[in-house]
Amino acid sequence: MIFRSNLKPLTIDARILRELRNAKSHSHVTNCELSERCETQPGKIASRIAALREAGYEIEEHPHFGFRLLAAPDRLIADDLAAMLDGCTLVREILVFQRTDSTNDVAAQLSRSGSAEGAIIFAEAQSAGRGRLGRKWDSPAHEGLWFSILLRPKIPIQEWTRLTTLAAVAIAQGIESVIENRAAIKWPNDIYLGDKKAVGILIESHAGENGFAVLGIGVNVNQTQFPGVLADRATSLRQFTGHVFDRQLVAVAILRELDALYPKMRDRFSEIVAAAEARSYLRGRKIECEFAGRRICGVAETLDENGALILRNPDGSTVTLHSGEATIASI
Repeated sequence: MIFRSNLKPLTIDARILRELRNAKSHSHVTNCELSERCETQPGKIASRIAALREAGYEIEEHPHFGFRLLAAPDRLIADDLAAMLDGCTLVREILVFQRTDSTNDVAAQLSRSGSAEGAIIFAEAQSAGRGRLGRKWDSPAHEGLWFSILLRPKIPIQEWTRLTTLAAVAIAQGIESVIENRAAIKWPNDIYLGDKKAVGILIESHAGENGFAVLGIGVNVNQTQFPGVLADRATSLRQFTGHVFDRQLVAVAILRELDALYPKMRDRFSEIVAAAEARSYLRGRKIECEFAGRRICGVAETLDENGALILRNPDGSTVTLHSGEATIASI
């Protein structure tokens, strides 16, 4: 099953949820106010409120003061996400699947069928989620965020590698705003909380006349345990902080950071690189990395102007890594 919502214009349900969420927690919104702000007939408000209640929203109704949102269901709901993202330039359309093979694959299919930039595809669960180098990404239902964004960057194709650094900074900043703790960026595309991975990023670029890029994001939000070897390597926002999080609010925080940073990719990318440097998990550490078919070892020093990692070799020379799999050296 798929649910879809456009940001322009918002649906009636999205407008109602926007107004209820924008009201202070102790405030009600009257039927007349909702009718005026949502640009619909007063009689339609009651029927849409009833539908939202059926979808799992707890909405209080007071005979004199109107409606108040008490709680939202633990589900990804396209209209609610659209309501919270109202005003975002980057986000154009939101699609939520209850289950799909890979949100990256869905985004690529949409692009090939002519979809414009800004389609966001969420899945409550993925049967074939993947990370870098073809690795399987564990995507349990209703515990994390598994989503992809269709992009058509208006910069030279050789600069599309900047997307990885941009995404890492935006996700780190979004998570920091939610958990109120520092997030680290492990070059090139992982977000760490403490010494464990909480977020993976997978960017798949497709060049050509109608070239596009798909930014895939996997965020471990409310997992309390991980299978097999992941138990020692992975963490979630819940495990790290001890708190349960509203997954929709986490998604909105990340997407708003992406919306703010995306226009800076061409002319103000140095600001993004500086933000990535400030959160570097590898800087100053001895690491190993596959490069040009060989295994090299050195100290991670800094990022260049495009977000590539500069590694200091034991002989004092440097090498610039534009991609690769970096690991902390064992000795």
